[in-house]
Amino acid sequence: MSNLFTDFFRLLQQGDQNAWRKAFILLHPVVTRAAHVLGYCQDDAESIAFDSLSSLPGKILQFQIKREEDLRACVVTEVYLRCLPVLEILGTGPLGKWKEALVKDRDSTEREIFRFISLMHDLKISHLSEFEQIIFNDRWLMRKDRSTIVNERAIQMDQLQSILEKITRKMKSGLDETGFKWMLAA
Repeated sequence: MSNLFTDFFRLLQQGDQNAWRKAFILLHPVVTRAAHVLGYCQDDAESIAFDSLSSLPGKILQFQIKREEDLRACVVTEVYLRCLPVLEILGTGPLGKWKEALVKDRDSTEREIFRFISLMHDLKISHLSEFEQIIFNDRWLMRKDRSTIVNERAIQMDQLQSILEKITRKMKSGLDETGFKWMLAA
């Protein structure tokens, strides 16, 4: 853990108001985007972001946070957990398994969801090239359609298809290596 983040995180744990203001500024766009990606309109996403960040002080010790990416994963986890009722229609496959696990043991499942979100970030960095990371973000985080990506990135549709297939193979391989293979069985 870098000294700068260690000091910042220690202040968060101690309830330092200035540190929490900085954390809010840092995390608000991340949390709003997570809610927006789940399909919420901008106003609702903002409301979910505020509620999620408001609950963070009480939950921050629950997760093993060692770096800024972990803190981001923590708040995205909170958004996903808050939005679970909205995702009821998607209750099959991996999401259904998460929901089932949440009913059985909410605390450890929340930590496992956090670990999964953090892992996805790590897999993206370790398994994908720089350009593949950009395409991954465009397609799966920003939810851009293929035509938009082709136009914005000045590539051909068949080239994009090939890149998406390669990304999928690499990410599946990473999930398999790290014990999240069950996420692939939908």
